Amino acid sequence: MKKRRFRFGIVLLMCLQLLAMRATFAQDAPTAPVSDNYFSLLQTVTLADGDPAGLVFNLSGQVVDSAGTPVPDAVVVLRESSTQRISADNTLVTIESRNDHIVKDVFARTRTDQEGRYEFRQAAAPMMTKQHQTRWQRWNWWVAAASSDGDFGWKHIKKAYNGHEEITKQIDVELRRSVPIEGTLLSTDGQPVADALVRLGTLDQLNPVQNLLPSDDYFDANASSLQLSQRTDANGKFRFPSTPDQLAFNVSVSHPVHTFGYYRLTNNPQISPVLSDDSASVQPSTAPLVRSPCTLSALEQIIVRGRVVDESGQPIAGAHVQKQSTVMTAKTDSDGQFQWPIAKLSMSKYSRSASHADAEVSFLASVPSEPYIHQASYFSTSDLLAGRPQTIVLKRGCELTGKVICKQTGQGVPGIRVAAALTGLGYTPPMAMTRTNSKGVYRIVSPIGRLRIGVGGPIAGYAVPPFDWSKLQSANDPLNASPLVRDIDVTGKTQFDLADFSVNALPSIQVLVLDPDEKPVANAIVHAYYQRQYENHQFGGERSLAPIETTGKDGTCRMLPNRDDWKLGVIRVQAKIEGASFHGHSTMSRDDRERIPVKMKQGWLLTGRVLKDGKPAHNVNVRLRRHNNKGAATFRGMTQYQEMGITTTDRDGNYQFEVAPDERYSISTDDPGSWRRKLAYRSTPLDEHHYHFNDIEFISPDQARPANGTIQGTVVDFSGAPLSGARVHSVPTRLQTGVNARTDVQGRFVLTGLRDGEAQLIVQVEPKNPQSPRWAASIEATVGDDDVQIAMDRRILHPVPELKPVQVITMQHERIVDDNEQSELTGRVLDEEDRPVAGAVVRVHAAISRAALGKNGIFSLSDLAFPGKGKQALTDAQGHFRIKNVRSECMFDVAIGASGHQGHLFRDVDPRDDNLGFNLSATPDLDPKTSFSARVVDVDGKPIAGATAKAKAPLVTLMNIPIQQRVAQNTSATVTDKDGHFSLQFRMPVRSTQLLVQCPGYASTVANCLLSSAPKQAIVLTAGSSIGGRLMHDGRPVEGVPVQLTPLDHSLRNVRQALTSTTDQQGFFGWDHLTPETEFTVWTAAGKSPLAALPKTIVRTSQAGELADYGDVQTEAGHKLALRFITEDRRPIPAKSYCTLTRPSLPTQGSVLIPERFASTVRFNGVPTEVVSILLSVPTYKVVNVEPNCHRDGNGRYTLFCDDDKSFTFTLQRHFKD
Repeated sequence: MKKRRFRFGIVLLMCLQLLAMRATFAQDAPTAPVSDNYFSLLQTVTLADGDPAGLVFNLSGQVVDSAGTPVPDAVVVLRESSTQRISADNTLVTIESRNDHIVKDVFARTRTDQEGRYEFRQAAAPMMTKQHQTRWQRWNWWVAAASSDGDFGWKHIKKAYNGHEEITKQIDVELRRSVPIEGTLLSTDGQPVADALVRLGTLDQLNPVQNLLPSDDYFDANASSLQLSQRTDANGKFRFPSTPDQLAFNVSVSHPVHTFGYYRLTNNPQISPVLSDDSASVQPSTAPLVRSPCTLSALEQIIVRGRVVDESGQPIAGAHVQKQSTVMTAKTDSDGQFQWPIAKLSMSKYSRSASHADAEVSFLASVPSEPYIHQASYFSTSDLLAGRPQTIVLKRGCELTGKVICKQTGQGVPGIRVAAALTGLGYTPPMAMTRTNSKGVYRIVSPIGRLRIGVGGPIAGYAVPPFDWSKLQSANDPLNASPLVRDIDVTGKTQFDLADFSVNALPSIQVLVLDPDEKPVANAIVHAYYQRQYENHQFGGERSLAPIETTGKDGTCRMLPNRDDWKLGVIRVQAKIEGASFHGHSTMSRDDRERIPVKMKQGWLLTGRVLKDGKPAHNVNVRLRRHNNKGAATFRGMTQYQEMGITTTDRDGNYQFEVAPDERYSISTDDPGSWRRKLAYRSTPLDEHHYHFNDIEFISPDQARPANGTIQGTVVDFSGAPLSGARVHSVPTRLQTGVNARTDVQGRFVLTGLRDGEAQLIVQVEPKNPQSPRWAASIEATVGDDDVQIAMDRRILHPVPELKPVQVITMQHERIVDDNEQSELTGRVLDEEDRPVAGAVVRVHAAISRAALGKNGIFSLSDLAFPGKGKQALTDAQGHFRIKNVRSECMFDVAIGASGHQGHLFRDVDPRDDNLGFNLSATPDLDPKTSFSARVVDVDGKPIAGATAKAKAPLVTLMNIPIQQRVAQNTSATVTDKDGHFSLQFRMPVRSTQLLVQCPGYASTVANCLLSSAPKQAIVLTAGSSIGGRLMHDGRPVEGVPVQLTPLDHSLRNVRQALTSTTDQQGFFGWDHLTPETEFTVWTAAGKSPLAALPKTIVRTSQAGELADYGDVQTEAGHKLALRFITEDRRPIPAKSYCTLTRPSLPTQGSVLIPERFASTVRFNGVPTEVVSILLSVPTYKVVNVEPNCHRDGNGRYTLFCDDDKSFTFTLQRHFKD
């Protein structure tokens, strides 16, 4: 989830950068003033109107030059960087326009006095709409200054919008030395390009390889009024006399005839002034770096000529034509014709195809106030390069009107999104979308035909889930019916009035904010968040639950949640009380209906220092992170965190943050002049409200301390016996070298070549049994120590037990029939029009109830689990089918596939139903760029009918970046027909996808498939194997216990995560579709059944088509583990402290919150006899002692062998540590 969320953020940022070059903001100007230096630009830029109800700044400071000398009469401005406000519905700019729209982002201006000092009082930032507040909450506010010499500097003030706030700070600004930047623009034939507008935008560090995300030391001038600009002279030359030294500018060029790419321009002499022919870029994120003075050549371009007509071929005058992902527009003339210049380099940038040979360019056409459908037309690049005119045909649609009302009040609900799409085409994205007006009324022009229309949120105060078109099914499907989604037929209609959609109003969240003396707090800023919780009890980051509110005089506010599918949430409050920052938070659940009191506490002051080669590092950007550990908030071992703000160091290298108390924080900063990043986690409490982080020190390679220190010590077990052959190594850091040593027969080791200071040592002992967990410990030592004692618990090397099957049964020789009657499964397969489908394959995949076989408890998911039994059938000419010899007490999963139809897996089919009917939708016309077809066969090449094929995350390409997209087919599982063929339709062009293919009797597989115009691919399934057994305790079967299974080799493709089999009344469990002759592990989760605990145990599948019966698997009573926590200062343990029980190589077993008392006990019941680890998270405290002695591994977890009931006492000392 975290990876997907990161890739999506990168792509979104890139899209915003592209749009920003031509977009407008809430306050914009049609053109920008032309100015070649920051001093004149800061004096003449138009100021935006401020909003006193938003952010108000009281700032003062001093402006100095690069030598530290005060700069009098410098211009100082306050500005907002809010690129996130760009939206596609801004004012369109004609293709002939030579000016860019810019944002009015500067909102205050002043000058420095003779001592270089400046001051802003009650400077109000521009207004932010509710939509921007709740959706993004990501902005930057800056102070920028320039001198008459053209020197320019800036500082971050604040990041992220938290509602109304008055900010008082002292911020000094250091101006950077200025140097000129110049260059020449040439056309494609080498002639000078005169009167072109050249803009210098965002400044950033000189990273030769452009990153997708900016560095900390950057000035965001994207779509800003603070872009330097100049027009080229008759010789195509431009020159900016004063630009900051040793930085790179994003350069964009506008000209009505010629098209230029994006570049990053610098004056650094180490960068080449020459660009290769293929280095030009059509997007800022991949702009090449070039040195001034430079020569920039125009990109080769063509003129797209086209015509917009209606369905009868008549031209449409006045139509707006847009190229995809731009806000530029061309207008058709009286003959419906238009022209559009386009660079050849950008023609395949947004193509549906990954191949340049069949790349396409898309255009959108619309007619204001006319009922034409707004949809994309794709033009082949080969046709465009050949100069062939293109035609866009606009179809008239049906005007849909309706209203969304509140079910409780009957009033219209404004701002709800309404979308419509054609059905019967597999998965299709919405073809028309709008929002309800202030009265809840909407109007959409949709395609004519069978439609699916729905409403979506989120919207404050109402239970309206967000759109998820990949999961929406037809409203006729009872499993997916929703009152907010309807199927309608507007064939032959031009207007259609829908019945009202009704949405439920949500109860408000009442909040009461109190100060430490229990008095109401007015004007407090209140946030509401919900926490995403996963199946393993892990919590994701906080997400906005309601718009930000402010308390009234009585300290209360009413918050309107925007969703009802949350379980746990948190209220966060901040306010100024007598000039000091106070914060408060309170957890809540969806069932809370009483007023939620939030008691505020004085905030913390976090301070620290950044050093470079032992000296204070000035003007270094420092980021603050708050860790979101609500439960086991980790993803692949990494703690989730939230960016809280950014500041810069002063001349003494110091920084500070005012934050909420009783949270976990860390600091992140970059090495000045490089891209190396360092973190700080530890802090020392200076008083109750002040914590000081350890110094962050960067050392230049030529200033590194000599590495001639040593550490000596001994490695022993808990009994004092020496451990020979253990590997001891120091963790390499920027301040410490990484060296290794082995212990001798006396357990002694010597580490040499260390730098003076601290070192973290990791000790590892490889187990004799490769399936046993690695034996490791962690300790901190000081270079120069000669008697370091490291004790390790030998019992952690406990081997993993292994089971042997009591017998192996060839499944093809077993038959399951009803003992009382020969039951049959009969039914009929029809299409969407209830016409019979002949030749459809019907195959039973699984049964719900499990049955015992024989005296040893053999099980099967159904009597149809393996091939050779004939438990499949083909429909006759009337669509009828019949499958004999099935168990009447079972409910079956039935897969049905047919040529020319979309296959489907129907679940919970009852054979006792005499009137079973199954409807299949027709396969739509498949576009080779958005579809995939394949054939499923066995090892002999014979087709496998009735196999399910489910697409996982397909790999699509957006702006030349491969990203994972969610499943886009219409049905949850497509089924192969009688010849083994199947097809899948995706919502957008894809390059490759992962297919999960399953069929009874065969090992499930995940196939990586490339989507291209190549011949239809074949997916080969091998015969599968099964595992079965019966869980027993004290001679009795154990019912209802989830038994987990994972492969020992995690690279296996048929099992990607733990599979669960819950024991039935006779204690039977088992799995089908497994890879033959492969080792797996089975276990039961701790605490699920305290009387029947099964430790991690190794099992093995037999050969293909066989079932390995492990007979009676004996369990034992789980052990009790008690953990007692005591604080030395006898303060209550902070809120959100937790401990997590983990088992090596197994998923996390869950987390338990530690009660907020100075002495608290947490208990785990039903812990199996095996190695377990305890992970602790106690904000502001660290463990200083454990009784009895407990092994601490290399990851900071306390590890022990749980062979009996155990109790441990952890002594906590107030500190600040991750």
